[in-house]
Parts: sequence; structure tokens; C-alpha cells
Amino acid sequence: MKFRIVKIIHNVGELKFEDGHFTQEYVIEKKRWGLWNEIMQTEVVPRRISHKTYEDAEAYMIANYMGHGVCKIIGNEYEYIAYTYHV
Repeated sequence: MKFRIVKIIHNVGELKFEDGHFTQEYVIEKKRWGLWNEIMQTEVVPRRISHKTYEDAEAYMIANYMGHGVCKIIGNEYEYIAYTYHV
């Protein structure tokens, strides 16, 4: 499985001002069928799972989507390979 963390900046035009009011958030995407799709919290209405820092997003991704296995990090892309046990 492949994951990546994406930074989203709202009110980009405010970045040029020193006291601009822009906000940023980090979301986790999973690669499915060659396309990146954002992981959403699905109940009745899909809701974005966002984090204020990159470190928070990374910790959430590792805690919730990875278990016993190996994680290879290349840039902002995380490749997770679960261990297989033969009995």
C-alpha cells in the first residue's frame, strides 16, 4: 500500500502579506488503481480527516493504517508492506 501526505493551503492570495490570514492543513491520500484518493471519514456524510501539522498527519497514518510490517519513506510517499506469516 502506498500513502502520501499532502499540504493544502486555503486563502493562497494572503501569503504575499506579512499578516495574511491563510490556513493550512495536511491530509492523507492512499494510492488505489494508480490514482491518489484522499482518505475520508465515512459515516453518513464523508468528512475530511485533516491535521494541523505534518508530524500529526504522519503519526495518525502510522497508528491507523500500518501494523506489523515495513514502511519505506521516499519524500512524502510512504510504502507499507505488511509482514506475512506462514504457519
